[in-house]
Amino acid sequence: MAEKGWLYREIKVFDHLELVWINGKGYQILDTNYPHPLDTLIEFGDEKYKALAHFDQVVFDHLKVKILKKSI
Repeated sequence: MAEKGWLYREIKVFDHLELVWINGKGYQILDTNYPHPLDTLIEFGDEKYKALAHFDQVVFDHLKVKILKKSI
């Protein structure tokens, strides 16, 4: 179900990764470290639960890479 009454809404944020809902575009994962932070990594349309699950996986993968870099 789409968010109602919002033009842009942050749903979840971790570090530089954001799951947002944008009116007319749906759920999107953004990386604010990109030169153009509103460039979308992944778009999900109105599939909220798919977007939430995928965001958690993106964060998990980001943490794995971060931990591996520290251990080297």
